[in-house]
Amino acid sequence: MSQFQVYVGREISPERGLGARVVKDLTRSLIHKYHNIFCDNFFSSIGLFQDLHEERVYATGTLRSDRHGFPTELKVHAKKGFHMRGKSESRQHCHNNLTVSVWQDTKPVKVCSAFCQTVPLDEVERKLKTGECHNFPCPHSINTYNKYIVGVDRNDQLREYYHVRLKSRMYYKCLFWMVFDVAVTNAIIIAKSNPDHHQVVKSTKAFRTALLHKLLDGYCSIKRKGRQLSELTTKKFCKAHYPLIGDGKQHRCYYCFLANKEKDTKLYCEECQVYLRYKGQETDCFLQYHKHHD
Repeated sequence: MSQFQVYVGREISPERGLGARVVKDLTRSLIHKYHNIFCDNFFSSIGLFQDLHEERVYATGTLRSDRHGFPTELKVHAKKGFHMRGKSESRQHCHNNLTVSVWQDTKPVKVCSAFCQTVPLDEVERKLKTGECHNFPCPHSINTYNKYIVGVDRNDQLREYYHVRLKSRMYYKCLFWMVFDVAVTNAIIIAKSNPDHHQVVKSTKAFRTALLHKLLDGYCSIKRKGRQLSELTTKKFCKAHYPLIGDGKQHRCYYCFLANKEKDTKLYCEECQVYLRYKGQETDCFLQYHKHHD
């Protein structure tokens, strides 16, 4: 993809419609260089092809039968088609040597060309319902169009395989990643034509993987410093120390026993397996015992 244009709304311009304006904008660098361009029926028109022909740019494209300047003699065939597959009819336009052809495939195909003649006819292979292949006569303009129009579709196909899937409401981010994918796809196409890079472009995925390693080049993002592993692994999990009622009988307080005091209590610490006095104060034996022994 060498050029593209982002649609930003309707423009006040004397050109014949949006399609004509886009084609003319993208072909400014081809004026008087005798290039051949191809476009689909959204962009094609008799008036556009006439203007391009005057600037020595030759165009071929499918054409809608309701476009201004479409030959009246071909409108019936363009709408109803021919009774036999492979039959065609062409008309030479009165201006600038334009050729308009209608060819019967599975349905009528309309093509306008500025550099293809009506004769001689080419041949195209089509598969029948029986599974057999058969050759049908075909105008040269249609055969040429089918050969070269796939460039845009092929480029879109290559971009869609592994494109950057980032969604955003900010249009410039979507536009940036689209341009990035186009640059990568163009690089793949150019690398395939270079024998020195044939090993890198075995596939689209292989090329993108090699490009990823080159772009990273040992880069590592800065991470926040977390808790040390030793703090997470050495700290043992244990049950909470709660004062519970034991068997309901009075027992000697263990902390008082250590202090040679004789005090009794019914409260019991299940974790430590001892009886301790507790009244909800800081001086209680329950709190003092756990401060000194934990």
